[in-house]
Formats: sequence, structure tokens, C-alpha cells
Amino acid sequence: GFINNSKSHIKNLGITNISIMSNQSLPTQLNLRNEAYTKTGMAIAIYDINKYTKRYERSVARQFHITEDFIIEKDSSGFQYVSYHKVTDVYALVRNINNQKEFTIEYQDGSSRSYSCGVRDTLLATLLDICHAAGNSKVTVTGELSDYLRLMPRYTEE
Repeated sequence: GFINNSKSHIKNLGITNISIMSNQSLPTQLNLRNEAYTKTGMAIAIYDINKYTKRYERSVARQFHITEDFIIEKDSSGFQYVSYHKVTDVYALVRNINNQKEFTIEYQDGSSRSYSCGVRDTLLATLLDICHAAGNSKVTVTGELSDYLRLMPRYTEE
């Protein structure tokens, strides 16, 4: 069926290290995911934010947890993990010039996430300090998205 077709397409792409490929049960997959989330560490700072995505017409309430190594997004209750990224993967922090609450985090892989927060500048200052402390000293705060402005990939040295 669909799953076997998807697995064969993924194998054709040369991707073999996806855990779904190992025919594990759903409870096993959930346990592996929860183990990964618990290894992200304790939060240094927690902020209430709203996330903007193409998936939803309106913003979605989330909690933003910043640890020494990760940016963690949780649901508004703070109990369920939604996603996480390493602070070493952050490329730039973009402040929206037209809205005092909105900001975007750009990542090394070219992806970005947009949010709003009542204490945006405090959140960005905290995140910038943690990125620099983790050795990611190239992170800057800017007023413009870098999409389509770079000729070289983000991971290259200029």
C-alpha cells in the first residue's frame, strides 16, 4: 500500500536512516521521540509566543523554551513537544520592522519560522546570547529576511 510505496521512494532517494524504515511499532516510535525530547535539557527561559504557519489561517499559541543547546517549541500548555532545533543551526534572527511583536528565526538549512511575542526583544537577546555561548557566533539580529539575497549557501565561509 501507501506505506510500502513511500518506503521504496525514500530508498530510491538514498535515505535509509529514517527510523520508520526499521518497521517499529507506533509505541516504540513514540518512545524514541520522547527520549529525544527529554535529552534537550532544562529550559533557561520560557516565553509565550504565537507561531505563524501556512498550515493554519491564524497564529497558533505555543510556548518557546530555550535551553543551552536547543530551541524547543511546545504547545500552549507547555506539556506536549511540537519541535526542536539546535541553537548551532540558527543563521539569523529577524525583527519585523512594521510590527513590534513579530520576528523570524532563519536556520542554516534555509528554513525559517515566524512568531510573535509581547517581549520580542528580550526573547531575541536571550536567544542571541545562548547562540553565541554555544559557539554559533555568526548569528546576527537583522531587519530583513535573507531569502533570495545570498549567492552562496549559508554554511559557506565568505
